[in-house]
Amino acid sequence: MGKINLFDIGLSEQYVQEDAVYGDDLHLARVSAQHREIYRVITENGEMRAVVSGRLSYAASAAADYPVVGDWVLVDRGDDRSGSAIIKHILTRKSCFERKAAGKGYERQVIAANIDTVFICMSLNKDYNLRRAERYLSIAWDSGAVPVFVLTKADLSEDTEAKLAELQSVAFGADVVVTSSMSADGYDSITKYLQRGKTIAFIGSSGVGKSTLINDCYFRDCRHESEPKCAVRKAIEDGLLPLKRFENYKKLQNEMVFVERKSTMTAAQSEKQKIIGMMGSLDARKQLSKNKPKDKR
Repeated sequence: MGKINLFDIGLSEQYVQEDAVYGDDLHLARVSAQHREIYRVITENGEMRAVVSGRLSYAASAAADYPVVGDWVLVDRGDDRSGSAIIKHILTRKSCFERKAAGKGYERQVIAANIDTVFICMSLNKDYNLRRAERYLSIAWDSGAVPVFVLTKADLSEDTEAKLAELQSVAFGADVVVTSSMSADGYDSITKYLQRGKTIAFIGSSGVGKSTLINDCYFRDCRHESEPKCAVRKAIEDGLLPLKRFENYKKLQNEMVFVERKSTMTAAQSEKQKIIGMMGSLDARKQLSKNKPKDKR
């Protein structure tokens, strides 16, 4: 297995220089998950289990003094061949998401750190709420990350332009983009934020399409046929998206492709692409029909 380039997952010269202060016997790692006192961290040799050192735990005076997802930390080993890693130090956070800790006190709980961009996700149907948008925006700016409003399910809204204008009036410098899972270019507006070394967090109510955004962007040119992790195909299989509606969408896309081929391809090239497209669509339709839930009579 090759080495992981930590710069691909957010490492910066700031952390390299901070690491140098502690000496050569420690290893840079990023926290990828937390399960109570157990962590998962990523080093250049891969992901492994980790726990906090006794000294770090003893020095902690609040929950915010413990590692959270996104933190850059220094661990005592580069791989797990001799056991779990020990987290010795937490490097300086450039941003962090906080919320009030459970209970009656005023202690704040850090839930994520070192986020570059926050996608504030709101659907353009029932979930749309301007006051909620303002609350999310305040949380995002306070974190130190850059907020971007991502309006989902544009295909289910009849007044998208009005809502877009309304949201832009309170966005205070945050970008506002509109997406739809039922359009071939429905996610083009967010691809410019997906850059090497940048960390993005998604916030928003349940059901607004956060998982769809994450999964459907797995393939930016997804045809919703045989590609893994396609959220559109999963929605059809789960009965959330009518197969007929998807077929109408594909029909429209095929008509657009036909017009493009007619103007740019030779007859032989066009016929070859048509056959390839038909075979792929046929296989996909068979699979979707097989997995489609049966109607209950």
